[in-house]
Amino acid sequence: MKRVLLFGLVVFFLLGGAISLLAANDADSKERLHILLFYSKRCGACMKVENEILPPILKKYGDRIDLVQKEINEKGVMEELTLYNSRASVPTMVVGGKIFVGSDEIAENLENIIEEFIAGKLAVNSVAPPTDDNKKKQ
Repeated sequence: MKRVLLFGLVVFFLLGGAISLLAANDADSKERLHILLFYSKRCGACMKVENEILPPILKKYGDRIDLVQKEINEKGVMEELTLYNSRASVPTMVVGGKIFVGSDEIAENLENIIEEFIAGKLAVNSVAPPTDDNKKKQ
């Protein structure tokens, strides 16, 4: 009887561990939306994005997005920004194959893009710079 009980306990703990591991892997396997934000610490509109627009977005969708922020005064960032925005104005956000410039444009579009991504309706999940090939596909 003790062996049956011991065997039952071992199986119970092994199954429990396997189920926990599967649940953790499922949460980690959710694809995340890639977002790239170019900003400047001296830019009022950038600070509006950072302090007013992003916090509620991160609170609501933080587990579904991968946000990379690049400060334009860091080496090579301004050159990278011009690949997306030839005027090199900030804030510039790249998300869902689209480029949004300015805090108003970011505020008006960001949550909708995230919702489209979650619903599986977003065709592009890349922050790759636009090329002639990319432009033909869009």
